[in-house]
Amino acid sequence: MKRVGVFIDLQNVYLATKTVFRDGRINFEALRKCFCREDSVVTFVVFTCYDPDHKPQIDFINHVALMGYRVVAKPFKRLPDGTIKASVDLEMAMEVLRQGPHLDEIVLVTGS
Repeated sequence: MKRVGVFIDLQNVYLATKTVFRDGRINFEALRKCFCREDSVVTFVVFTCYDPDHKPQIDFINHVALMGYRVVAKPFKRLPDGTIKASVDLEMAMEVLRQGPHLDEIVLVTGS
């Protein structure tokens, strides 16, 4: 059996989808089906940030987890000038390095 790790940067995929299709919706069931094969064991890890005061966002993250994705989430930080710092790139890179030796294939799903 081939071992595959799929690592998804949710914020970047959302923004790219919204820019290209004017809609940030992502079909996570279809995404799973795209990678699942009979000859493979596939693990899915989603990396995202969230606003701790925005319940619908937290509900969405929980929904993705219930669909079988492992979710690595952290609250975003609002800087003094009002901008938001929400990068999960380092967490994603560290997870890929940690799991990489145990995988036959690594797939990165991210936006531009």
